[in-house]
Amino acid sequence: MMRMPLEEIACSNQHFEAGLSITTTCLEHARLLNTGIKKTDKDTPELENPNKMACILEKLSQEFTISQFNESALDLNIPKRTSDCMLRNASGKYINKLAKGVYEKKH
Repeated sequence: MMRMPLEEIACSNQHFEAGLSITTTCLEHARLLNTGIKKTDKDTPELENPNKMACILEKLSQEFTISQFNESALDLNIPKRTSDCMLRNASGKYINKLAKGVYEKKH
């Protein structure tokens, strides 16, 4: 693929944050729509949030326990086994382990 040379343009932090916010919103909207689109209109399920981890973390304080995480997940109809797997996968990406059974959200 051939790339066209582009002039480098600087922008302010405020403009960058605004553009990033718009892009993130559009991406989340596209992901949300993608969860409900089927080949036919028959039996199309209700749309669900594709970023369930963000929804769980949003409900928790900065520091939380495994049981608090599982309770928040259960409020979103996510089974305990699934939330345990989500917690393991999030460790290092979205959360840090502080002690056995205690985590904190990454900034």
